[in-house]
Amino acid sequence: MDEKAKILIVDDERIIAREMQYKLESMGYDVPAIVSSGEEAIKKVQELQPDLVLMDIILQGEIDGVEAADQIRIRFGTPVVYVTANVSNARLEDITRSEPFGCLFKPFEDMELRAAVKMALYKYRMEKKLRESEEEFRILAETTPVAVMVYQDNKWMYANSAACKICGYSEEEILSMNYWNFVHPDYQELIKKRGRQRQEGTLDIQRYEFKIITKGGEERWIDLSGGALAKYKNKPAGIISVIDITEQKQTEEALRNSEKKYRTLDETTKDATFVLDLDGKFTYISPVAEELTGYSWQDFLGRPFTEFIAPEYMESTVERFKKGLAGKDISLYKIEVKHKDGGTVPAELNVSSLLDATGKITGRTGVARDITERKQAEEKIKTHQEHIALINQILCHDITNDLVVIQSAINLYNKSPEEELLQEISSHAEKSLELINRMRGLESFMSRHRELQICEMRGTIDEVIKNYPFIDFKVKGKAYAMADDSLVSVIDNIIRNAVIHGKADRITIAAGKKRDMCEVRIADNGTGIPDEIKERIFEEGFTHGVTSHTGLGLHIVKKAMESYGGYAFVEDNEPKGAVFILRFRGVK
Repeated sequence: MDEKAKILIVDDERIIAREMQYKLESMGYDVPAIVSSGEEAIKKVQELQPDLVLMDIILQGEIDGVEAADQIRIRFGTPVVYVTANVSNARLEDITRSEPFGCLFKPFEDMELRAAVKMALYKYRMEKKLRESEEEFRILAETTPVAVMVYQDNKWMYANSAACKICGYSEEEILSMNYWNFVHPDYQELIKKRGRQRQEGTLDIQRYEFKIITKGGEERWIDLSGGALAKYKNKPAGIISVIDITEQKQTEEALRNSEKKYRTLDETTKDATFVLDLDGKFTYISPVAEELTGYSWQDFLGRPFTEFIAPEYMESTVERFKKGLAGKDISLYKIEVKHKDGGTVPAELNVSSLLDATGKITGRTGVARDITERKQAEEKIKTHQEHIALINQILCHDITNDLVVIQSAINLYNKSPEEELLQEISSHAEKSLELINRMRGLESFMSRHRELQICEMRGTIDEVIKNYPFIDFKVKGKAYAMADDSLVSVIDNIIRNAVIHGKADRITIAAGKKRDMCEVRIADNGTGIPDEIKERIFEEGFTHGVTSHTGLGLHIVKKAMESYGGYAFVEDNEPKGAVFILRFRGVK
């Protein structure tokens, strides 16, 4: 505020000086000193750094007030207001050249003093701000890499060093040119029009891109930004800033071509590509992800990968992510990802680090491959190998035993030819042949990979029971189920189990619908199945009792029903025997 300003009084009339001091202090100003000579005034200005000097022209000493004021302006920049009684025309010229901030003639009224001081302080502040602003603009304009240019009418009025560097012309050459001279011919008319509109204040677009031709004949892309209508030397002018974006344009073009190439690759491959930031959030994922997970690519963006990982794989996957960010190589690994329908999908991931131009890790990028079919094939191969191993084990064990018995019986027969020994040899030979045939059937069943089809139950049942003419069968009902050619083996294994192990001679078979499934109930009047083994009879290799064989018959039933999308279980029959219940996927 003006009222806080320090004012130095320089006057050799001490009474007048003290009166001015009194008046100024009553107005709220600070008057720290009064001096009577030009030499003292210069020293006090250096010492006190006042905001304003009230200077009499006629002073004691070797230099007068005008010379003292001139030195104060040059050395310190402090504003001076002359206070004098009389000034000749010649002296007035000297006063003007010293660039005072005002002149107060004695005698003066308090209001005149107040006005002179206020105006001088205000003018000084404004000039100081202007000088500071001009200096800031000059420093900014000359040090910024952005081209700053001013044009008026059709001519350039100012161009900084960055402008010269971009176009290749010197400042002198630029100032002699029209503002559209080095614009590319394809854009000249547009730039002329917008240049006129900017000076008229009617331009509605302030930023645009176009090409120029440099002094060396090179085409360069520039980005021009301009503000509202400006004034230059009190006339309308356009002030603009320009940056060279040629490299950016080239990079964008290369990026577009690259994106087009990789977008085509992304859209044609069956693998989902993705990018994660340092927080593990998706910043990109290819549209193929929807086929893999049921989620659209938009569902992934901005969300952490942990939201899409099956819980049992969460810890290991997060650990691999952290190791990857730490710069460690992560080999291929398998996980399960969540599907939108609530299930999971097995996937194989190949992930690496994403680096910036300096080699700093900025995220992770990778490829996710659906390995459902591969995993199913691996499971089938594993299961088939296990069954081949089991068949081999059974054949080696049971046939070896039979051969040992046959060899022993032959040795005994050679010593004592008894009919009973021949029957023993024949029985074990038939047992081995039957075992071989059953193992061949099992291997054939396990190797078969047929498509399910609609099967009519009554026909399949009739086909099986004709092989047991000595059993009293009662068949009722009709139903259709999704199965394959192994259905005959399923029915036959259950009937064979009832006849051989359960000693049944009467079997009732009922087929029908059970809600949305097809149900077949096979009830016998045999010895039944003890409660303690009901949960185990479908296990691979499980045997029980003196009539047991390989323990594979009911296991075949279980595996077949699972492949049909159904299941099997057993209950007690009344008054005795067992009931095997088969439930298949129904046919709509």
